[in-house]
Amino acid sequence: MNKLIIFVFAISLAAPASSEGWRVRARERFQSGHYNAGDGNGQFAFRGLTTAFLLGYEKPLDWSVGLALQRGGLKRNGSQEKANATTIGLEGKAYLSKELPFYLRAGILAEAFDRVGSDPARWAPGIAINTGYEFLIKKVGIAPEIGTRLFWGPSNRRHISVTAGLGIHFYRIGDL
Repeated sequence: MNKLIIFVFAISLAAPASSEGWRVRARERFQSGHYNAGDGNGQFAFRGLTTAFLLGYEKPLDWSVGLALQRGGLKRNGSQEKANATTIGLEGKAYLSKELPFYLRAGILAEAFDRVGSDPARWAPGIAINTGYEFLIKKVGIAPEIGTRLFWGPSNRRHISVTAGLGIHFYRIGDL
């Protein structure tokens, strides 16, 4: 995973120097919530770190839209049971203004929640809503955010979580 993060970081620096255009963005996210597999065993609480990448079209500190891919390992609270979560979907992001860079991120997603050693993961549709603020330090944006995610599926299967994330964005001269 570390090599992938370095690769994505290098590509994002090599992007064209125009202010509006295609970008690759990455963020790290802490996730905590409840999952019910719909298998009659009830729900369990989990937490863990996931890494998200977004390939999208962006107008810096105005809006962006793109394809998001997230993957991470989660751990059941109070036990050693582990699960992998893979999420893919479309996300949009809009800022209040360049002077006050609060933003809202929303997405239509699909997630596979795979408990290690259990039945294979099944995909479930869902939504995500996040809000944050981007602190600008020279040409670097540090963007903490908080949000919620909700996925649902057959047999009362559902996954509800609260997320806290951090994105670091590198801008070039002319971007802002």
